[in-house]
Formats: sequence, structure tokens, C-alpha cells
Amino acid sequence: MFVGLNRQGTPLAMSGGCYIDRLGKRGGRWAIVERICVRDWAPLDKIPENLDQSELTSVKGLPEAIKTLMRTGAQISRDRNDPSYMRPLRVDRSRVTPKD
Repeated sequence: MFVGLNRQGTPLAMSGGCYIDRLGKRGGRWAIVERICVRDWAPLDKIPENLDQSELTSVKGLPEAIKTLMRTGAQISRDRNDPSYMRPLRVDRSRVTPKD
């Protein structure tokens, strides 16, 4: 669950989702090997036509590049196609930006 205070507009922004992790044991220690994050809900004015991630946000006026990134990632589906059922978990490496 995320809760934040906006600088403009509605003072409070909330949304929720989940991390979907694949764990692995390395050197006798368990750790997260892969992780995706999906939005699952937000307090919206109306039910969106699609469940794509760019619609499940209370943030308005997002740049189109950000919306495209959100639409092309893992999407909730409320059925067996939901990413929480993905075994093994696969992360699209082309979407990951290397850290300097």
C-alpha cells in the first residue's frame, strides 16, 4: 500500500499492489532474485475500462512515455493469467535500467 501527500490537487494519494518475488538461496542465504511490482487498486472516480497499470493510478497527467511503460509491463488479470501465477517468475530485462 502506498499513501502520499500531493503538492497540488487532491491532498492524499493512495494505491495498492504487490511485489511478486522469486527467491533463491546463495551462499546458504535466501534472497530475492527477481521482483516485479504490480498495482492492484487505487481510489478512482470511476471503474476503468481496462485493468492496465496506467489506469490503476490516482496520479493524473502522467507523461505518455510513463503510461506506455506502465501498460507494457506485467498486468493484473484476476484469473490464471495474472503475473502472481507465473512460474518461474520471469522479468523482462529490456525494461530494467542498469544502475550506475
